[in-house]
Amino acid sequence: MAGTRISRRSMLGSAGAASLMPVLGQSANAAPPAAAIAPPDARPAFDARLQVGSPMAHAGGGRWAAITGGSIEGRVVSGEVTGGRIEWQDQQGACMVTARFDVLRSDGTRVEVCERGRCAAMAGRFPASAEVLDAIGSAATAALLVGRVDATRLAAGAVRVQAFEVS
Repeated sequence: MAGTRISRRSMLGSAGAASLMPVLGQSANAAPPAAAIAPPDARPAFDARLQVGSPMAHAGGGRWAAITGGSIEGRVVSGEVTGGRIEWQDQQGACMVTARFDVLRSDGTRVEVCERGRCAAMAGRFPASAEVLDAIGSAATAALLVGRVDATRLAAGAVRVQAFEVS
């Protein structure tokens, strides 16, 4: 997908995320056993808790909020979130959401996490595909990652991003 910065893996992940939504879409506040959260063929990859600023409008009618910090923990990536941006745009009756944020790992390396999703309207929780990119923009993991973005606390300055590795 030349020129779009959307990889084939990301597109496949979006379709996979939508099909896994009945399981991935469970309440983030509920505390069921881990086996009930992820289906047998999806293993938890990471859980990010992001601090965000106030949403603002941008040209083209969309909205965005700065990601000002946070943390990410998991098997695929762990570290401190150092900044980024979450954007959402209405497109033909659906809402496209992209969260991009930088992570400083404990070993001093930096990676970028990009989570993209699409939902019927700006819902609080929606399925998404995820990518972890190294410093030169290449995939830092060969795994297909699908997950969910929970923006129900966006007004309070918090967004949660979870990803699962699909085998």
